Amino acid sequence: MKSASEMIELIKHQEESLQFDEFNEEIALKLGLACIEEAKENNIPISVEICMNGSTLFYYRSKGTSDHNSDWLRRKTNAVNKLDMSSLQLFYYLIDAKRELKKDMFLDPMDYAACGGGFPIRIKGVGLVGSISYSALPHLEDHDFVVKVLSKFLNVKLVD
Repeated sequence: MKSASEMIELIKHQEESLQFDEFNEEIALKLGLACIEEAKENNIPISVEICMNGSTLFYYRSKGTSDHNSDWLRRKTNAVNKLDMSSLQLFYYLIDAKRELKKDMFLDPMDYAACGGGFPIRIKGVGLVGSISYSALPHLEDHDFVVKVLSKFLNVKLVD
């Protein structure tokens, strides 16, 4: 099992590697549909949201998910957009730094989620333009789902 600091480095590598050359509404739609296909292939539920510049470009929720998942999407998206990092990197940052979301960062846990599933959408040479968030599985699996879909979509091979 990797330490929190080792996980932070792994996630930073994922975030650096999984960047887009460009991103727009059409790409968001294709990415969202790729998420649905991945979930169908693995016979798992899906709740996914893709945002760009504060606007929701894609949202889908399958059977087996609920409004509860939608709230998790909102909180994960907020964390990514506020802090310019994946929500799982935030999770490990808090562990590694021995900090708390509300007490030390002044972020309400009802509005920000420090758990896996929210991932930054960055354009190479530009930076953060949005986020993709997934909620349906345990949070580490939520993160892995997003990374797997992005890796396939961007044709990037990641090494653990």
